[in-house]
Amino acid sequence: MRFATTFATTAALAASTLAAPAAEPAPVCNPQSQNQGRPATAATMTFPATCTAIVTSVATSTVVVTKTYTHIPSSTRVPSLPDQPKCVTDEDAEVIADIFRLLIQSYSDELALAALTEDFVDWASSVNILMNGGAQFPKNITGPTFSGRQAFMDGQGSQPEIPFTKLHVFHGCDSVSMNWLTERSAAGQKTEVASIPVVGNVILTVVPAEAGSEYNFRINNIYSEFNTAAWIVNLGLFTPAGPVNYLNATNTTSTAKRAISFDPSLRGPMI
Repeated sequence: MRFATTFATTAALAASTLAAPAAEPAPVCNPQSQNQGRPATAATMTFPATCTAIVTSVATSTVVVTKTYTHIPSSTRVPSLPDQPKCVTDEDAEVIADIFRLLIQSYSDELALAALTEDFVDWASSVNILMNGGAQFPKNITGPTFSGRQAFMDGQGSQPEIPFTKLHVFHGCDSVSMNWLTERSAAGQKTEVASIPVVGNVILTVVPAEAGSEYNFRINNIYSEFNTAAWIVNLGLFTPAGPVNYLNATNTTSTAKRAISFDPSLRGPMI
């Protein structure tokens, strides 16, 4: 604002100078000359009415101010994003569900080693009560059925294969859930007497597999429950009061209930 005002004043003076007549020069404002050598007193001192100043030149200058800024980075390290979890896709979910089906329908040690973690745990109170012959003890009903992959392999590897159908498959980021059906839960058992359809549900939790593994994920936990009552009827361990379509007999109705005399070899696949 200060520079702008100075420029305007200078311009006005210059304009006044250019507009002045080029006639006689204006009288010089000299009091001594006007008094003609007389003593300068209040009574005798006279002055011209006006004094005119003529501007013949205007000096200007330009001021340049330079500021230098130096950017100092706070850090030279590029921030890294947190690792994102590897999540199960729809295709992965179908593969994982098929692994569970094959562990029941076409078990092999090779599959168990490739698909299960070493610290794998199987949870199934339905199986636990079958192993107890319907009793609460000795096996803890709510405890793990198999703790560790090797324990699962030892138990499941000795069981007959049964037909198995996937009904519905769902998944989250690190789990797969499935609703399944078997129409021959006692297949391969010497006491098989019926084929009541058995429906069950299973939740499989998974972790990303190591590089070079056959599968993208490994199963580290199985939480499985199913219709135990139908299972033990199919095994011939219990005779219900109502009608049942037995495999080798006519439709039978009985009011007598036979106590379960459990044989561990008849426990069926661990699902």
